[in-house]
Amino acid sequence: SDPRILRAIAYVNSHLTGALTLERVAAEACLSPSRFRHLFVEETGMALRPYILWRRFLLTWDLVGRGESLSAAAHTA
Repeated sequence: SDPRILRAIAYVNSHLTGALTLERVAAEACLSPSRFRHLFVEETGMALRPYILWRRFLLTWDLVGRGESLSAAAHTA
């Protein structure tokens, strides 16, 4: 895997509860947004937005598994 994409994934995973934009994540990977978009899909098989939504979904269920209410977990994620 490309280390720039791995860095971007780590950034997304550590900032799931905040606002994530293509421009900010691409900057974290030191790539232009258009190049990042292409490379991210090539490396992960999915676009950034669905990836972020999937990770937030997993975060919600992790929080529910730890005893949070579904409503509170969804608001957190």
